[in-house]
Amino acid sequence: MTHKNNIRSIIVITGPDGSGKSTLVNSICKINENFEPVSAWSQLSQSEFSSKEEVDQYIISLGPAERYRFITKAIESAITNSKAKKTLLIDGYWYKYAISESFLGLPLETAAMLVNHLPKPSLTLNLQMNPELAVERKSTPSRYEQLWMHGIDPSIIASRWHVLSGMMNHWLTIESSQKPEQVLEEAIGNINEFFGREVNS
Repeated sequence: MTHKNNIRSIIVITGPDGSGKSTLVNSICKINENFEPVSAWSQLSQSEFSSKEEVDQYIISLGPAERYRFITKAIESAITNSKAKKTLLIDGYWYKYAISESFLGLPLETAAMLVNHLPKPSLTLNLQMNPELAVERKSTPSRYEQLWMHGIDPSIIASRWHVLSGMMNHWLTIESSQKPEQVLEEAIGNINEFFGREVNS
């Protein structure tokens, strides 16, 4: 798909905290400079906040709906200000935050309706791993992550991700408890097959 600033397509790398989203996004972008990494915090340097920690402190003071709107607005800004003709690799997208806010009182269905204006990804790769392992790998959660993850059984988080994936189209699942190079190889294979071009060419 294309966006208003001529982005060729949008690929989302999503999944639970600790599943390796940022690692995979950065690895793919290192292979091919035509991919641009994007996250909710890509435009942080252009905002009124001086650090991600300052944003973290601010958003935990908000209610679920207000916080979700703030974060998804940041994602929209990052997409709008991305480089022309780049294929975007979005880390998490609104999916990650819809899951988080669903544990704080915002239903998944409502979260989905609130982002109808955001561009639909061409492809979403959903990183899946053992829930306990994902939590273990997330050794230093932010205050926001602590706000919603505290006391929640990891298997319930995994179940919520399963519900969201069932609401979406074009999601491909990758078992991310594999070695990082295996996850990268599988992701590149999926992207090549979907778009019919070589990621690493």
